[in-house]
Amino acid sequence: MWSADHFDKEIKCSMTDLSSILDQCSDTIFKVSFRKKVDEKSIESILKTTSFNDLKQPASLKKISAELIQGELTEIVGHVIESDNNLGRSVVVDVTQPSSNNIRQVDHRTIEYIILKNVKYSLGKKWAGPEELPLKHPKDAIKWHGSKLAVGNWFSSVQYFKVNTIVDKDNVKVCSPANPSLELTMSRDILEYEMHSAKLYDTEEKLPRTKIVELMTGARDNVLTVKFHTKVKAENVKDILADIKKD
Repeated sequence: MWSADHFDKEIKCSMTDLSSILDQCSDTIFKVSFRKKVDEKSIESILKTTSFNDLKQPASLKKISAELIQGELTEIVGHVIESDNNLGRSVVVDVTQPSSNNIRQVDHRTIEYIILKNVKYSLGKKWAGPEELPLKHPKDAIKWHGSKLAVGNWFSSVQYFKVNTIVDKDNVKVCSPANPSLELTMSRDILEYEMHSAKLYDTEEKLPRTKIVELMTGARDNVLTVKFHTKVKAENVKDILADIKKD
């Protein structure tokens, strides 16, 4: 599983880089630090907790001034459900809050750092490394160090399953592409209420190609089936013509 708390590497990158990284978090759990939008309620809350002595101390005054102008610095642990780089914000599920009130908006322009897939991306200069962000994690490497495990850590995992056997009306046997030889018995309720299918559908809609491309790119970690024409290669054409001549 991926961790929202642990990281082995920290790199500096620009606001644009951070925005792009957040856009690609998808269902993977992450931690993001950013500044909340300044509004009347937040200003009132800050002023209510500010004492006269706070205003006389330079460090406290600087902190209060930043919160009043830039917004309060906060952290969210969650996953992305919608991202709009044009508007510069993402809609995030905050997993630390009750499900009745856990939808938050993150302004890309105020992000301080993101912890994603064992890397902490902090606001700084534009990334000049040879690799694209977010960095690719080696498939054969552990996702975080177990020695750092602590109570309160958050984790997530995305898995895909294929039905091998329908056992009865309540259970099926499934396997994962990561380990196809290992079968698991799974309740059909889990399939029906918690998982998406790449084969089954109730309705069909006709859409222009541009819309279909948008749907496919927006699928992210969701399983899907796509039918398309492969690129024509010269050797394939030669083989087809050769078969026609034989006939």
